[in-house]
Amino acid sequence: AGGGGGRAGGRAGLERRLKAMGNEDLREEVMAFQEWRARANGRLKTLEKRAAWAFLGIPVGSASQAAIKKAFKKRALELHPDKGGDAERFQLLQEMKDLLVVRSAKEVDEAEKEQAEKDAEVQKARDQEHERQKEVESDWEDDEFSSDDSWDADEELKKMFPKKDKRKRKAKTDTAEDEDLGQSENFNRDKFEAARRKLHRGFVEMWERAGKLAEEVKRNQAVSSGAEPLRQLRKFVDRFANVEISKLKDDDKQKAERILRRFLEQGSEVLCAAGAVDPVATVSSVAMQVNYPLMARCSAESLKSSCSALLEAIEALPAAFGRHVAPIEDKAAAKRRAEADARAAARLPPPRGGVPG
Repeated sequence: AGGGGGRAGGRAGLERRLKAMGNEDLREEVMAFQEWRARANGRLKTLEKRAAWAFLGIPVGSASQAAIKKAFKKRALELHPDKGGDAERFQLLQEMKDLLVVRSAKEVDEAEKEQAEKDAEVQKARDQEHERQKEVESDWEDDEFSSDDSWDADEELKKMFPKKDKRKRKAKTDTAEDEDLGQSENFNRDKFEAARRKLHRGFVEMWERAGKLAEEVKRNQAVSSGAEPLRQLRKFVDRFANVEISKLKDDDKQKAERILRRFLEQGSEVLCAAGAVDPVATVSSVAMQVNYPLMARCSAESLKSSCSALLEAIEALPAAFGRHVAPIEDKAAAKRRAEADARAAARLPPPRGGVPG
């Protein structure tokens, strides 16, 4: 239901369903969906918090308020459209911030005061607009006047004085409308049909939002899975440099070359894992903590050549990995397609009338 065509098809199907439903069925469906919406909103809030932590790239609940604000500021700079970031993700980031950042009492008071001032401005503008409309209506009795029906004063006011916390107000409105439907003694079909259409729109919006939030969680999981090999590499390199390279004496060519070989023997698996994920970060870590310290103590050309070859090999890891893994992935995909085709063929009914002669 994400695209325009899907939405239109869903609305058309809903209208056909409403026409075919009796009053009691309509009442039961609306009431059941309202209960489901309340539960789904609770689940959505949980997903929103997970996505908010995913934006930070840190485990859930593992950061202080100061760290959260700092992380959000960093992400905002990365995602800001003026900096070349993603406008849609930047807007979502602003929404997620309110879920994790606990405002101080002073900030809450200032926000409430600001909102009250905006509400007062909106009300004043509406009062002025109503007065103007009264004057126009009184003038219509004497003068011919043509108004532009396409101009909506309320819409213009909303644009001029946008309100905050729209989702909170929407939730309160939905609850009030639910209570009105539940408490009404007389069945009003128009009201229930309007409520069912509104529920449909709300479910579509909820589905789209859940999709965006889930995408953020998946994105963070992918980044986290790539960060683990780099963390292991840095841990190994730090330990190796402290234990092995720190003991190397100046101009000891043989020992320097032995240390480099030992580094490759002990760290080949970690190097391959990190280099396949992020060759740039891997090259930087090896060069700064292994190659440069070795060459600073021993300037032999053979050692320099070996260190340079190591960095080149790390840079080439993603391409080498792709050459070996891509054919295997292609074969696996072809096998899955063949199995799916076989299952589909097995489900087909046999041809009628036998084989034609």
